Amino acid sequence: MPDENVPPGQKRFARGVWDGDFLPEVSLGNGIISPFVTLSLEPMELGLCTEKPFENYPSWAERMLALRDAPEIGPLRLAYWETLLRSADERASAKNHTTITK
Repeated sequence: MPDENVPPGQKRFARGVWDGDFLPEVSLGNGIISPFVTLSLEPMELGLCTEKPFENYPSWAERMLALRDAPEIGPLRLAYWETLLRSADERASAKNHTTITK
């Protein structure tokens, strides 16, 4: 974001998420546990990733372009899916915010 402060000593950051941030273990329900993970923001870079765990994987932009250009998906279906995902995210964020402020 334009007004986002550059964290000292960090090479990658986006919307308050910093490369190397930790996500704790969390229960997803039905006995499924998501393990503790360290976030890597390398896929947001352009070009082939060079660091583990994304070594030799294409960047996020390259993967999205491949989806857009795939005959079975295409730009309209990809835009539709993005709209659904963003709408669900906004609703969940608004619902969570309402719960916290009460």
